[in-house]
Amino acid sequence: MEALTSNIAEWGIETRSVGGEFGCGDDALIHWHSTGGLVAVVDGLGHGPGASAAAQAALEAIKANPQDPLERLLTRCHEATRQTRGLTMAIASIDAQQGQMAWLGVGNVHGSLVRSAPGKEPVLESLLVRSGVVGHRIPPIVPLMIPLAAGDILYYEAGQTPPINKDATNGVRFGYALAAVSSGATTTIAVKIGY
Repeated sequence: MEALTSNIAEWGIETRSVGGEFGCGDDALIHWHSTGGLVAVVDGLGHGPGASAAAQAALEAIKANPQDPLERLLTRCHEATRQTRGLTMAIASIDAQQGQMAWLGVGNVHGSLVRSAPGKEPVLESLLVRSGVVGHRIPPIVPLMIPLAAGDILYYEAGQTPPINKDATNGVRFGYALAAVSSGATTTIAVKIGY
């Protein structure tokens, strides 16, 4: 698991391929700067090199200018992956100075924000994900803007659907965002805000 910190946040990324297969379509990108950052998770359709090519095309499109508005990043990923299998993805832009985050998602990805509340049970907010396949068909999407506080944890997982009956797929329990524990072929990102 990759674990890093900045003066604003600490984060970790974990990936696993299916059964020793070469090439993984699940990948992630975190781009941090002095006042915030961008967090993205992508899931190339299928497995192996074809899925990996779709994921890498999207991440390269984001890296070209990660501080662009989320709608522009999504459009750039859509154009960059047209000749691939396509993918699903979620992106969040964190503005630590304003104490807010914009996020959006397309397809089979899961995003959660675990609210830190001293002395209270944590509150879990889920990303509203729109159906579609980046590179093939995406609906009009407007990012949702939400407030952030120190101690909040953003958690993304590729290849997942929202939890039903307190379970997500691939063996992930409903409390996964608190513990950031998973099994199976997934990519997970957890970012703890600490400004």
